Amino acid sequence: MADPFQALNVFWMRTGEKSSPHFNHHDYTITLLLESPCRGGEFEFVPDLSSTDDERYDDVIRVLDSDRTRVRQLERSAGTLPLFRGRDSLHWVIPVEQGRRTTAILYYVQRPDFVDADAVNLMICGGRIKLLLARGPAG
Repeated sequence: MADPFQALNVFWMRTGEKSSPHFNHHDYTITLLLESPCRGGEFEFVPDLSSTDDERYDDVIRVLDSDRTRVRQLERSAGTLPLFRGRDSLHWVIPVEQGRRTTAILYYVQRPDFVDADAVNLMICGGRIKLLLARGPAG
């Protein structure tokens, strides 16, 4: 992936933090759990809930309305390295109850020249992206 902001990210969550249910728009996602929290912070997902051909909004709404029939939880410890299609699988991290959770996330796309829109990078990486975009190319 050619995007300098999304090819690799490191995220950490402290006690009380979580991620909201979401899909990625990249072909593949690899996550490496670098640090496990003492309690909480489990990764939950619904595999193959959606696809580029059929977004299955009714199924997504059911999960968001607390239907846990298809929800799976991945037991992980530091060093776990899952590869999944985050584009097709709704996924999230439940609240960290104690400690810190640190994850390296790598996104892969089939188009090697793929770069995310500035708005996507701003949403994921925050305001520091504005400074880098304003700076222009380094070098």
